Amino acid sequence: MVRRAGSERPSMEEGCEFEIYNKKDPRSYHLTFRSRNILEDVWYKAIVEAKPPKSPKSKRSVLCVRLLKDDFSSTLEDLTYKVLCRPVPPKHLLDSIPIKIGSIVEADYKDAWVTGFVVKEIDVGKCLVCFDSIPDVILFERKLLRPHLQWLDDSGYTFWDMVSKHYRKVIGFCLKSVMLSKVLCFFLMFWILW
Repeated sequence: MVRRAGSERPSMEEGCEFEIYNKKDPRSYHLTFRSRNILEDVWYKAIVEAKPPKSPKSKRSVLCVRLLKDDFSSTLEDLTYKVLCRPVPPKHLLDSIPIKIGSIVEADYKDAWVTGFVVKEIDVGKCLVCFDSIPDVILFERKLLRPHLQWLDDSGYTFWDMVSKHYRKVIGFCLKSVMLSKVLCFFLMFWILW
């Protein structure tokens, strides 16, 4: 069972914040800069900015994208084809979904949203999150986590898909079972996400 919440397409007006998907695969959509990040499939925070005109006589400014990261402070002007972008998920929707053991989450890691799942809750405001890349388990404060939501823009309708409680129960069971290996948990997590 999948729950859905309505959404709007990201606006490309000056000052609009959204997220850009970067996948390091030459056959897919990608950005022309070289990433120094070890992570491959992440959503980067971005903002639309107006670039001043090239000649002093021109009054027309060009809109461009600036990634909201310390190591990507310059603007992106050249995109090889298209990039996947989505709006920032609404805060009221994120606050309505609890994060607990087995929850599929997005963690704010190196100024990008990376998907993983919660393997253990430590204290009140901290969780251990497991990823498919090195380092594979990282301790995060709760404020740096949000539930994983998939944004779908299909045939004129845009909405957020929320991972159902059934899938969280399956992952939670895998994490509690000593007999199941980490590889099986990863397989189940990615089968659920795709």
